[in-house]
Amino acid sequence: MPTRAEALSELEQVFAMIEAECRETGATLPADTTEIVHAWCEGRRVSSRC
Repeated sequence: MPTRAEALSELEQVFAMIEAECRETGATLPADTTEIVHAWCEGRRVSSRC
């Protein structure tokens, strides 16, 4: 993506598609662990994956 805003917009669309697919199939979305991952990454030296 050329800009951060475009990338974020694309991600929103991807997550909306995943949510719709889960709703259609009756599957549940996993718990949001974003805050846990960021806290873990900030507290320790880890690879650039975080």
